[in-house]
Amino acid sequence: MDDPQDTIDAGAEAPGSAPGLEVTPEEESKRLGDNDSDQPRVPASGCTKKDLLQKYNSLEDKIALLRVNIDRVRCQSQDVEKRYLENIETVKAKSDDLQRTIRVYEKTQRETTFQRNQQLNDLKAEITMLTSELEKLKQGKARLEAELEPYRARLDLAPSHP
Repeated sequence: MDDPQDTIDAGAEAPGSAPGLEVTPEEESKRLGDNDSDQPRVPASGCTKKDLLQKYNSLEDKIALLRVNIDRVRCQSQDVEKRYLENIETVKAKSDDLQRTIRVYEKTQRETTFQRNQQLNDLKAEITMLTSELEKLKQGKARLEAELEPYRARLDLAPSHP
């Protein structure tokens, strides 16, 4: 027994079809976007209530297994996510510690550099002062040498005592 909606009158034109051509139910289904492959097929004839009940129970069992698998995968994903979050927290803590250590080293470096520069400036000032003193001493020595020169000349001219 054919359902009146299963066939289209040859005289009626379906949108998008050529005039005068008959459209089969499969073509109409494809045109409307129906996809039977996504839905389980139930044989139309020769199925008893018992067969359908077995099929139903089998599908229920498969659904239950799929739900168990989904829960298992969800738990695994949550465990992995938890480990990742813990690792991220650990890395953040280490990063913070390293940043603090770097800041301490930089501060120490600045202070040490400042102290070394101060020592260098002090030594330069001392060198300048000592150089000035040395120059004064050299000038004093040269002046004394110049003063001694006439006395030496006199000693050289004086008769030697035997």
